[in-house]
Amino acid sequence: MSIESGEEVVKAIRILGLMIVFDSCKNISVVLFDKNIDFNKVFKLELSGTLVKFFATLFLSLYLESFLGIVYGTLLGYFSIFIMSYVLSNSRPRIELDIMKAKIILNYGFWIFLNSVASYLMFRINELFILKFDGIEELAIFQLALFVSIFARDSISFIQLRVLFPVVSKYQSSIKVVNKIFITNFEIACLIYIPIGTTLFILSNELVHVFFDSNWQDIASLIPYLSIAGIFASFTGIIESFFKGLGMPRHVFLFSIISIVILILNINLIFGYGPMEISMSILIASISHFFLIFFYYVKFAKMKVKNFGLRSLIIFIGACTPLFVLTICGFLVDLTIASNLIFCLFLSFFVYLLFLFLLQKLFHLKTIGYFL
Repeated sequence: MSIESGEEVVKAIRILGLMIVFDSCKNISVVLFDKNIDFNKVFKLELSGTLVKFFATLFLSLYLESFLGIVYGTLLGYFSIFIMSYVLSNSRPRIELDIMKAKIILNYGFWIFLNSVASYLMFRINELFILKFDGIEELAIFQLALFVSIFARDSISFIQLRVLFPVVSKYQSSIKVVNKIFITNFEIACLIYIPIGTTLFILSNELVHVFFDSNWQDIASLIPYLSIAGIFASFTGIIESFFKGLGMPRHVFLFSIISIVILILNINLIFGYGPMEISMSILIASISHFFLIFFYYVKFAKMKVKNFGLRSLIIFIGACTPLFVLTICGFLVDLTIASNLIFCLFLSFFVYLLFLFLLQKLFHLKTIGYFL
């Protein structure tokens, strides 16, 4: 690395430090936007930062012809959110000492922090094993496969979980209402995540063949495991939001630790250290994590199988429609041809919506009504 490039890296690190300052100093009252389910203000706050970041990064990158343009643009995005947090909120933070409130917040925040660490480890432990035993090339393949497997799911689940947490918090005093919200969100999750995950599962080879070059063909063997693991991880995330909304983050952390232990045991004692073996370990850990936390919540909330009923079963079957359509398409046409693949994807999506529409008309399912 040259002296000039080294100086630019140091400058970038200093600027990144300012981002932390701006983010820490924004109006604390913005948390009330979520609590009061005021997503109009949430949208304005985040949109302001996104737009400023996008246009500033684009202009400064072209003007400076350096990666520092991205750094400066991101800094301006954080600064914009810092300013808008005070513009959109009428309240102003002030110093006030309340020992009881501080204990409650610190207790809750402590478990949230530990769970964040556990979630981070869940991702990074896999990469550490691959980097140590297989090298950086295998790590790159694994990371790309993971990105493809969870990108669409995470983009959607971020929105769902962002809405779910304040709603559960609002109605936490009534477990019956919370359980209704739980079932509805679980059904919505089926309608969203099962089609995405199963599509990646059945078309992994075709998607990789069409959209990636020959250097990345190995990710096709990993995507099926990671995409199904992603479905279970999405369901787990929903249940975790309920525990957090009910003021029980400790349970979320404990089940995350159990999942990490299962993952490590699978890697070291059963499968091995390669990308394929670690992908299989992730799948087993994700399934175990989901069933453990799901049955615990069902027991905690005193729910019964009849609470889900025939409606949930119909929705689950409906969510598998794209899988059936794409399986038939695979027998009829060559899906490694881009035009055939794209046509079949659109066809499966159209048939899926049509099937959901018919289910809605026949059974008057409120959840599908929300989805459509």
